[in-house]
Amino acid sequence: MLVKELKLAGNNEKAQSLRIFMLGRFEVEQGTRLIESEQWRSGKARNLFKILLTRRSYQISRQEATELLWPELEMDRAANNLNQAVYSLRRTLEPDLEKPSNSVYLRTEGAKLQLNYNLISWVDLEEFKRLYHQAQQNNSPELYSEAAALYGGEFLPEDLYEDWSVSRREALRQEWTELLLKMGALHKEKGQEEKYQRCLQRVLESDFSHEESALKLMQSLSENGRREEAIQIYRQFASKLQSRLNMEPLPVTQELYQNIVAGRITARPNLSRVGIPIPLVRPEFQPEPETIINTEWPRAIVNYGLNPLFPVSNIQEETHLGGPEIIGRQAEQALWKTQLETALRGKGTLTLFEGEAGIGKSHLLQTLAGQARLAGFQVLQINCHPEQNDLPFNPVSELLEQALGRMDGPELQECLKYCNPEISRLLPGMAHLFPGIQPGNPETNPEAVFAAAAQVLSWLSRNRRIVLVLDDLQYMPGPSLRMLRFWLNHPALRSLVFLTAIRPGTSELVSPELGRLLQWSGGDSSQVCHKMARLEKVELAQIIARKLGQPASPELLELVLDISQGNPCLALELVVYWCKENQLQLKNALWERKTEWDNQLPASVSGYVKRILTGLNPEAQVLLSLAALCGKTFSFEILRQIILYRQDGAGWWIELDKTKFGQTLNEVTGSGLIEEDKQEYHFNYPLLAETLVAGLSHSQRQCWREVIGWANKKVESGLLEWDYKHDQV
Repeated sequence: MLVKELKLAGNNEKAQSLRIFMLGRFEVEQGTRLIESEQWRSGKARNLFKILLTRRSYQISRQEATELLWPELEMDRAANNLNQAVYSLRRTLEPDLEKPSNSVYLRTEGAKLQLNYNLISWVDLEEFKRLYHQAQQNNSPELYSEAAALYGGEFLPEDLYEDWSVSRREALRQEWTELLLKMGALHKEKGQEEKYQRCLQRVLESDFSHEESALKLMQSLSENGRREEAIQIYRQFASKLQSRLNMEPLPVTQELYQNIVAGRITARPNLSRVGIPIPLVRPEFQPEPETIINTEWPRAIVNYGLNPLFPVSNIQEETHLGGPEIIGRQAEQALWKTQLETALRGKGTLTLFEGEAGIGKSHLLQTLAGQARLAGFQVLQINCHPEQNDLPFNPVSELLEQALGRMDGPELQECLKYCNPEISRLLPGMAHLFPGIQPGNPETNPEAVFAAAAQVLSWLSRNRRIVLVLDDLQYMPGPSLRMLRFWLNHPALRSLVFLTAIRPGTSELVSPELGRLLQWSGGDSSQVCHKMARLEKVELAQIIARKLGQPASPELLELVLDISQGNPCLALELVVYWCKENQLQLKNALWERKTEWDNQLPASVSGYVKRILTGLNPEAQVLLSLAALCGKTFSFEILRQIILYRQDGAGWWIELDKTKFGQTLNEVTGSGLIEEDKQEYHFNYPLLAETLVAGLSHSQRQCWREVIGWANKKVESGLLEWDYKHDQV
């Protein structure tokens, strides 16, 4: 079937078009619906979708798809897996699809799989390439800038080790570098030195080994009276080149550096001696540079002095690390101070913050990690993702690569000599450091791998204590969690510090390994998890004033508090949207609404409310939707009657095993989204019930309300033990 004929297949009129982001992140918008990572039926279905998007006409043969996704399996097994991935992909894009062959998004024709390009309205990758091509044709700075604004980062950064993504990523990285150099040259011609320098800096951020950019940036900075910055650029460039590639800068670059240091810049170097681009071999792994430590912060605690680790301050400015204090989180910072002091005395700790989506866990972790750096700790930090289940040791591999990647050449060589070669199994991105040793499967000999990783951390901690920051710990695969337990129990790592965050309820219901980790480290998980509360009115007022520059009026503050219920991210989403849409005005130095609120939520806020549900099991989301139709306050008995006794006609949409009803209800209450009051429950977020109901189709709402009416009649009439077959709905 030709691509042009796809628009005739299926009911395109009712299908919503897709907007897709692949640069810097992977995100799919289906009309007003944002398809979250947890909503994909399987990781392989998600990868199949990505692969299709990279192919001409969004088409691929079944054989190529199976070879890319399951290269290690026999053809029959791989073909069966592909059929399952196709089914899951269709169900992700069309949850209400009754018959797979009726799919309007993904069609099969013989040995071909093809996406309907008529339903893909925009892809950032394609738009970037289109704008870049036009900019080259027209030599237009404006078009170059538009293209640069679309480049949100590397192509599918979560798929760095997927063979099918490597070549496309490298090609795009080269195009990105060329774009910046050409755009920078145009700025240079117009005498716009700062814009020219910024382009060169962005090249180095993307490719630390691009010597042409380092050379030109040093020259421009020194010629514009910024000698110290030019010297710093060279030192950073030379350090990274040595530690990661075991190379030195070219003689022309060294010569320019010596001239800058001596203050004798008289002429530009001959750039023709430098190839464009310089042919340097770059390893896959390129860790983030460590955050610069603010030396003004006191370090007396390192020597067990009496000065406080975190000085009392009224500073309110927001910095890269979130500032010394975070509004409403003084108790969390006091706890963290105690934990670091304990670690410095030789006892490791595990600090775990539990809180609902939007409560500020990630921001808190970033700030506390920054404070640990300022106090002299070495910080290793990762975010865990659901996709990591396919790579069970990927989180710990990232931590180790991050640590080793910061070392200079001699230090790295010394560390690797000290460590067991088994560590190579955990470092696929640094295989070049182990000549003659092929990376293997860590699960083949886990005990040896665990011990080798502990050796690395022990060697790293000989001079500085280590803090491991793990956000969204509930997504960490079981094998990695077992390694964390091994580290906590290792005699050489007794001062290791863990700073982590999880969603509510996940420690007991999602991962048994996570429960074991918490139980080992502190007994009852309730004693280990420190729950983050929502903000009070006065704290909410502070963050709004910080964001908008002026305080909110009492009326506006009450409205925001009523809608957000003290969730800081939800509150900020709301006021920022109102401000952007010109719905707020300053009156007597206070922000207030121009008109009465019409109860219409912006799409960004509705989308955010939906994201609060991420992390819950599908059964829990179904149960919440059912409860939302019952109202903002609902009865436990109503839900129990529906789940346990109603079987005719309703089973197709409930999709909840009645034996899991209690467990699912516990997860929902543990998430902080609903609260129990005697025999009734109520939603903590009024917006949540409205958003859940709005997300149901008309037919679903009608069917669900019919069943709810049946349960209400049964409860009201006292027929709780009456068999459902005798009831007339």
